[in-house]
Amino acid sequence: MLQKTMLYLSILIFVFPGLSYLHAQEEDVEGSEDHPIITRYEGSHIIDYEQFAYDRQELVTELEDGEFIRSALEGMVTRIHYAAPEGRSEYEVHQNYKLALQDAGFHILYECMNDDAQCFEIVQSDAPLGYDNVYRRGSHRHYSLARLENPDGDIYAAVHTARRHGENRNLLIILEERPLEADKVQVDVEARVSVDEVVKVDTETEDAEGSEDHPMITRYEGSHIIDHEQFSHDRQELVTGLEDREFIRTAFEGAVSRIHYEAPEGRSEYEVHQNYKLALQDAGFDIIYECMHDDAQCFEIIQSDAPLGYDNVYRRGNHRHYSLARLTNPAGDIYVAVHTARRHGENRSMLIILEEQPMETGMVDVSVDAATMASDLDDAGRVMIYGIHFDTGQADIKPESESTLAEIADLLNNNPDLNLGVVGHTDAVGGLDFNMDLSERRAEAVVEQLVSEYGISDDRLSPHGVAFLAPEATNETEEGRALNRRVELIRLMD
Repeated sequence: MLQKTMLYLSILIFVFPGLSYLHAQEEDVEGSEDHPIITRYEGSHIIDYEQFAYDRQELVTELEDGEFIRSALEGMVTRIHYAAPEGRSEYEVHQNYKLALQDAGFHILYECMNDDAQCFEIVQSDAPLGYDNVYRRGSHRHYSLARLENPDGDIYAAVHTARRHGENRNLLIILEERPLEADKVQVDVEARVSVDEVVKVDTETEDAEGSEDHPMITRYEGSHIIDHEQFSHDRQELVTGLEDREFIRTAFEGAVSRIHYEAPEGRSEYEVHQNYKLALQDAGFDIIYECMHDDAQCFEIIQSDAPLGYDNVYRRGNHRHYSLARLTNPAGDIYVAVHTARRHGENRSMLIILEEQPMETGMVDVSVDAATMASDLDDAGRVMIYGIHFDTGQADIKPESESTLAEIADLLNNNPDLNLGVVGHTDAVGGLDFNMDLSERRAEAVVEQLVSEYGISDDRLSPHGVAFLAPEATNETEEGRALNRRVELIRLMD
């Protein structure tokens, strides 16, 4: 049925009086073509063109109490901007399209004809392709929205026409409702980032030198990397909400990857964005904040949250989207921010992936000798040890801890009546149960090392873990969290 209707519409426009197809007198813009179901007005030529397998388009569908009702439609979208031939008014061109659509079975949902106030507002918001002085300042504007009902998805045709100082333009927006082609992005939450890991994907266009995909989330099919950076630990502010028209910004710390992609031709930034969003949700992520097709909000977010490859596409494009997703994890939540934008045919996406985890310490060593430990125990009954190092989320003691352990052994050997509580402390990244278990295992590892490697009697040492319940500083900053990640030696009374 749909194919027959399309064929009928094409034939109708070919044979409709005054619309017999002729080659354009002037050359069309490179890469453009007429839509297969509807021809150009005789003698017109294409000055701008874009087509996407899937996109989102808002169109005015009616007027109620002086306010436009806008409907957001999704599907295959084609936008074609024509310059009409001389000697033909914008009204004649518009009426030809309107009558041809009606004869092919389309119904006119809404239109404004020669009404500058209404048509001006519609053109500003609904005719983004080739928006120029003809539409903006012309005194002759018309708009018609037609729909063809179909069980497989309705077809919408929006016709904009305008004239100014002899320039006669018409813009067709054709939307064919169809489902999103998903599964272009895969998310594997088990594949966590490693600083030394390099994941390469073959693409037709070379990626930026030294760049890589994140192991957890693939690129959109056919994209290539134009900029990339990855850090084992960094601080990233992200917009997590909107309250009283003010953004709520939250600072996170952990392993951070920022990857800037250019998407393939023929795929809208909206289709790319939706693929990432759906893949994240399917993997168990929750969307905690987003803005879609909201220039004011998305523009402000992109200015502050998209520092990598900040350029005209994000700054000036009128198609911007942002989603922030979170996966709750006992060892530290994972955040994925997806930015997409389009401008003048450039379709970009940027991922910011942050995996909450403590900073790797022990890169700078401050030695505490046995004499200093004894003095602190005499004065305060405890001594804080920062020279025992562990991998993030692990209880295995790293080799660079040897000198500190040797000093603790000397302390015990020099004071044979001294018994110690060995207390493990963590920061507040991750849940309490996870950190309680981790802190206790780390304390036990210290005791086991002192007993097995240095010959200390195990009845002189008592391991305990308190997680982040006895902080030395605030857990709101990395400096504070670094002070909270420690081992404490406590003098035990007889």
